[in-house]
Amino acid sequence: MGYEYTYQIIEGKPRARSYGMAIFSRYPIINEGKVFDTKRNNGVIFADIKIDKDTIRIYNAHLESMSIESDGLNNLSGLKENYRETLSKLKRGQVTRASQLGILEEHMKNSPYVNILVGDFNDVPYSYTYFKLRRSMRNAFEEAGSGFGFTYNKVLFFLRIDNIFFEEPLKIRKFKTHREVDYSDHYPISAIFDWERPLRKETEISEEN
Repeated sequence: MGYEYTYQIIEGKPRARSYGMAIFSRYPIINEGKVFDTKRNNGVIFADIKIDKDTIRIYNAHLESMSIESDGLNNLSGLKENYRETLSKLKRGQVTRASQLGILEEHMKNSPYVNILVGDFNDVPYSYTYFKLRRSMRNAFEEAGSGFGFTYNKVLFFLRIDNIFFEEPLKIRKFKTHREVDYSDHYPISAIFDWERPLRKETEISEEN
């Protein structure tokens, strides 16, 4: 893949299915760690990446799922028949994601670097999770995307639950949803950023002024 530096957390039992999270980089990773993780394959990891004289913190997030089985997502009639159970699962997921978001926001607030947050948020635009993140960060799709940007590759194809959020003074040049890569239940997304050197957090600039 051409990425010399990696930070990976692989879970699972020997001889069983493995899963986890990873951050890959062409630039040196000078620090890394977990924000939180759960037994349900949810969590957030981060890596501080040194790019020339600047450092950017990358967060990779997988928040609590919608708790709807994949078979159910492939069967709209099944969703209708079990709508009460489905609504109950969705509500529980929203509550858990709100709690996870609080932990993540506190961690990002204490970051010494400008942050980029990417991942599967399992929530739609203008949900509580999305609204809270948009109060302090910008969304790459909103700034540079086109079309509807749906990222879920199932029968409920109208969902955009994968996102890239970023802090100023980063400037986005390009965003793309890779719908041609369709062998996962999520389409990959990518973004290209630029910034003025040296890169500093907005709080540092405000304190100087």
